[in-house]
Amino acid sequence: MKERAETYYETQKPKLLLDFKKTLQRMTGFFDSYFQDLQADLLIDEFLNEYETLIPRLPYIGDENNLSNRDLIQSTWALAIYRVLCRRGKSVEEVGEFIYKSREALIVTFPKVLIRTYSWYRFTSFFKNKWRKFALETQKREHPDNFVMTFVEGDGKEFDYGYDYSECAILKFFESQGAPELLPYICATDIPVSKALHMGLKRTTTLALGGEKCDFRFKRGRETQEEWPI
Repeated sequence: MKERAETYYETQKPKLLLDFKKTLQRMTGFFDSYFQDLQADLLIDEFLNEYETLIPRLPYIGDENNLSNRDLIQSTWALAIYRVLCRRGKSVEEVGEFIYKSREALIVTFPKVLIRTYSWYRFTSFFKNKWRKFALETQKREHPDNFVMTFVEGDGKEFDYGYDYSECAILKFFESQGAPELLPYICATDIPVSKALHMGLKRTTTLALGGEKCDFRFKRGRETQEEWPI
């Protein structure tokens, strides 16, 4: 399984690095305003170099057929950022806030029409059917480092649909990399996404904070039920 993971992500490395680089470049102005004592160009190079060392360590959880694979990859971006900034003397709280605020800043760089379209798509039958099927696949536990989740049907009043995660691939990976303390801040980045897409996220417990599961509940148009700071 490890060989398969290394082969998959090594093959994907040029695209993975390019995606991260494009995202970082969209946020250059934010870097300048947030860390005035650090050069944005140098930071971007360091982030990319650190990410490149993490790519071969990514656990194989089912390539593009895994709907949460991108969540794992983007969380690894945050891990790379964390390691670089820690070496530069920043605390986990400082880096966590930076990661949260950078997600907020990144969202506003996307065209409003794209945000509206994706907001609509997240509540379509097609989207929910994809995630129902994916949830059933995770319960087979074919990949031990994968997410394990249950799709929760909504009642249309309290919430439209939801997920219960009993196992988290990001948590497993961060623990293997000695960085579980960053995970609550990764979870918190769901807040600005929910606000931007009017998804009405509500959670009462998360694995990252010691709960037995992560209970995501979404209600279109509802005020997001979580706030920063966590």
